[in-house]
Amino acid sequence: MGSFASRLMRKRRSSKTRSSPLPRERRPLSIPQIPSNAGLFNRLPFEIRHMIYVYALGGDLVHLTQTVAMKEMGYHACQWSQPHSHHYHALGEPCPRNRLCLLETCRQIYIEASPVLYSTNTFAILGTQNMPVFWDFSRSIRKDRLELITSMHISCPADDVENVGLQYWRPTWEIIATQMPGLKDMKVRLVKVHFPPLELALEEDWVKPMLEVRGLRRFEFELAQEIWSGESTAEYNERLEWFQNELQAVMCASR
Repeated sequence: MGSFASRLMRKRRSSKTRSSPLPRERRPLSIPQIPSNAGLFNRLPFEIRHMIYVYALGGDLVHLTQTVAMKEMGYHACQWSQPHSHHYHALGEPCPRNRLCLLETCRQIYIEASPVLYSTNTFAILGTQNMPVFWDFSRSIRKDRLELITSMHISCPADDVENVGLQYWRPTWEIIATQMPGLKDMKVRLVKVHFPPLELALEEDWVKPMLEVRGLRRFEFELAQEIWSGESTAEYNERLEWFQNELQAVMCASR
């Protein structure tokens, strides 16, 4: 298949990965194909087959990236055991072949299993520079596949979000709010390394696009401050806790 799902290669749990290009075109499922027999696997109850699909295809943190050399949209999967250092993984190493070849077995398995890629993995945007890659990704896959995504993770410098990064930040949240009704779990992590401290208010320009998102089951906002001493930490932490609760209340409210 020529879709994103059929090209996505999930690596084994190692610390080194390689970005792989995504397809430029998609072949619709309506194209006639020669029937294929899935053998004994096809005789299993669907519930058992689905459990196998989830085990083989799900549970990864999938980073959408753009390769420097090829200038192509791609991905690499990450270790859950390294949630804050995954963006330092080395690229360019060969990616081992794995169980995602299951999707190429036959048409029936592709139809049954490909939705699992979107509904059981977390799609991550690392840095404002990769937000346009997310836009391309949202346009390159089928609408119903985008709607299946249930989990996202955004991590980037807070200084980018407050300043020049707003031109990337706003369209990203517009896609999330208007085209991803299946989204249930979301985490946003910002890192502040320069003065002044990040302004925490619902009226801030960088906050308003986030407030368009509704119906989440769980929302987590994390702020890493690396710019000051502990003199004002208590007061600021109290403000941060209030801000986290307000964001969660709005974004987890009914649509």
